[in-house]
Amino acid sequence: MRVNTLLAVAAVALTIMYLIWQLVNSKLAGHARRNNQKRASDKVKLKGPDKAAYRQAQKLYQEGNFRGSAKILESMGLVREAITILEKSGFIREAADTLIRIQRPNRAGSLLARNGMWKEAMECFKKANLPLEVGRCAKELGDLATAIPYFLEAKANAEAAECYLELGKHHEAAKIFFRIKEFDRAIEQYVNFVDNYEDIEKVNITDQELDFILKKLVEDRVDTRLADILIAKKRLPQLIVELIRANNLRSATAAFMRNTIDIGPELIAFNDFKREENILLAALFANVGAYEYSGMVYERMEEWDKAGESFEKGELYERAGYCYERNKNKAKSTEMRIMIATHGTSPKNNPKAAPANDKPGPHIPGTTTPMAQMPAPSRAANPFSIQDTSTDALKEPLLAEAKSPNAKSTKTLAVPAPSVAYLGAPPAITKNEEMPQPDPAVDWDPFFRAEFLVDLSAQEQKLLQQICIVRDFPKGTVILDYNQAPAGIYFLLGGNVTVYKIDKEGNEIPADDLQASDTFGELWLLKDQPTKVKFSATSPCTLGCIRRAEFEQLMDNNGAIARKLYRRYAHKLLSKLLNEQHRLKKKAAS
Repeated sequence: MRVNTLLAVAAVALTIMYLIWQLVNSKLAGHARRNNQKRASDKVKLKGPDKAAYRQAQKLYQEGNFRGSAKILESMGLVREAITILEKSGFIREAADTLIRIQRPNRAGSLLARNGMWKEAMECFKKANLPLEVGRCAKELGDLATAIPYFLEAKANAEAAECYLELGKHHEAAKIFFRIKEFDRAIEQYVNFVDNYEDIEKVNITDQELDFILKKLVEDRVDTRLADILIAKKRLPQLIVELIRANNLRSATAAFMRNTIDIGPELIAFNDFKREENILLAALFANVGAYEYSGMVYERMEEWDKAGESFEKGELYERAGYCYERNKNKAKSTEMRIMIATHGTSPKNNPKAAPANDKPGPHIPGTTTPMAQMPAPSRAANPFSIQDTSTDALKEPLLAEAKSPNAKSTKTLAVPAPSVAYLGAPPAITKNEEMPQPDPAVDWDPFFRAEFLVDLSAQEQKLLQQICIVRDFPKGTVILDYNQAPAGIYFLLGGNVTVYKIDKEGNEIPADDLQASDTFGELWLLKDQPTKVKFSATSPCTLGCIRRAEFEQLMDNNGAIARKLYRRYAHKLLSKLLNEQHRLKKKAAS
């Protein structure tokens, strides 16, 4: 028993001594590492010839012959020392070449990058197959287009997105942020994409992106401008449906107002709404002035009094009277008969008016209400009515008004006398004078290709063509001089026009060159303001002009054209503002 006890005590004592020994040795080893300035591999034992060469290298170094010293050290195998001497002496390329000779392109790239030699560093990193470092060098050089694919190869998505942002490619940046789940930044870039890109329908946007944008608009109530992407990709009806289901009438109305095509029938055909959702749909139509559609929704719900009110607001008095009769509201029904007698029946060619005397007729899908078939007089254009959403519905009344000898018109010729070069008061049109028709001898193709008209249909473009007057200008003619008040918007149909401005020293310098299908003066349609530049014909040219008065009258008569053109105005003004802010920011940064 006593022997076992002694053995146990001895074992414990030996364990304690071993632990103390380990602790002491670890501390000594730490002190040794801290005090030792060189690695073990740095210690080289020199023999006789090597000692003489080393002394020669030291002598050359002291004499300032750094290349010679480094060359001797490299021949002795002291490559690290040779590179250090070359780098400290400013011979960066020679130091990098040394590293490349010993198959160290990654270290050569780091050395070159450390000294700001980005192009050379980039080539070294390519040899070392380090795409992330290649991308960073390319970014430092300002070559963002080269940097992006290397960042993507290295899965440095955030850095690739930043490059896209600097290049102004907001959609590409948004796609990357969406892929790496930085959703707030993705939404920000989608909004910038909408503001800066006009032909969204031509851009390839995936279904996943569209679903993401729709979800954000419905759930997070983000900027309604994002709806433009869904509009371009024919997904607006789905967005409106989801917003109504989310009880978000305000956003649904804002999204509908950004649209330029008639989606009312598609929304009415959707038959999966609950009663309260149908009420919101009817309120949406009423908010945007589409009272016919609002009344149709109330009819489907058999809310005859509200249907009658909607049709009455839409001036569909016969249809309104029918609904009031169904509601047994004799007073309103009588009032509608009086309105029919004094104002006519329903708007011309509108198939949504109710028949007189409750005679059966065609029915609206999903409702029990018959539709009228009789023609009716025309009425003032409503930009959100069923018929007025299409320019074709207004084409005949407008042309008839323009050509009617008895029509009371305030229209004037769009081009003044030749002596004032599109300036001053135009000659008045006589009582029996017709509106001028497009000259068939003129090449109108540049007119229809003008960016100003790109959002309009062919028929809408022709309505603008009818109020555009054409003139020819010889070479050297001043079309518009400094501080003159322009007549409106000018379309260059042929030839060349040079824009001149006055610099800070008072010298006249060319600022821009315009060619066929270019336009100038869009903003002068909105506000009278003297021009600060001069427009001169640098070759025989042909210009068309639309004066402000004729333009405004057409906008008043045609809501479809007005919405499309004013939307383009907003995009153009916002783009100019953002570009100016970007220019000022870059100027401040430099």
